[in-house]
Amino acid sequence: MKDPRFRDDRMSSIASVSERIIREVMIERGVKKPEARKIVAREMSVAPGSLDNLQRGRLVHVERLVDRINAYLVRRIEKKIAQLEGELATARLAYRRAGEIDVLRAETALIEARKALGK
Repeated sequence: MKDPRFRDDRMSSIASVSERIIREVMIERGVKKPEARKIVAREMSVAPGSLDNLQRGRLVHVERLVDRINAYLVRRIEKKIAQLEGELATARLAYRRAGEIDVLRAETALIEARKALGK
């Protein structure tokens, strides 16, 4: 028989992960907690009541939810990484252009300075 403390630890661990995801969705979408919980449950393909029961420690079969929550977390992280990579590429391009503009300005100023000196 499994140690009940292991089940409690696993439940509290996965409950904290799901709670973090729900808080992130609240912030991202500007909704209240019940709506965020519904959104997360729908995107994970589970009943919203399952997430409620998980938070309250009343979920009987935690293992059925663990894989879905972890898979959903991985998808969210991959999506964030893709968004950040896009932002990074845009920022690098803008930085290069800004650098090129600065170089052009410096060259123009150098040419004008040489003209002013008669060289």
